Amino acid sequence: MSSFIVTAAHINAIVTAATKTSDGRGVSYYFKGDTTYINAETAEFIARTLYIENVRSVNYRYNERTRFNGFAFELDTVKRSPIAIIKLVNSLEYQSCERPDFAKSEAKAILTAISTAMVRQIDGYNGAAWTI
Repeated sequence: MSSFIVTAAHINAIVTAATKTSDGRGVSYYFKGDTTYINAETAEFIARTLYIENVRSVNYRYNERTRFNGFAFELDTVKRSPIAIIKLVNSLEYQSCERPDFAKSEAKAILTAISTAMVRQIDGYNGAAWTI
């Protein structure tokens, strides 16, 4: 498996989408006993967390020592579909999963929550049967 550090635009698009929910609170995720909402107040932290995990993964995979150059979150101004965000999340997860502890990381919890929230925004999801 190969991996690379995604662009700031990639992370910004994911985090921006997570801040925009119908209830206005943002996507929430649960990690180590705490629930966090992805909103204007937490977006910088969330974006930086995703960036750091991505860099750590690449460093682990290639035995490198790429430094964390910091990450400044900027709202993405492009309207993206839930499917587009899911694809970006899947890509970032793939680029960030090299470390053995990724499955238990905060970044994984964030990406799973965002992906799940985006699935629920797909046209027809709410009207589909819960069971048959």
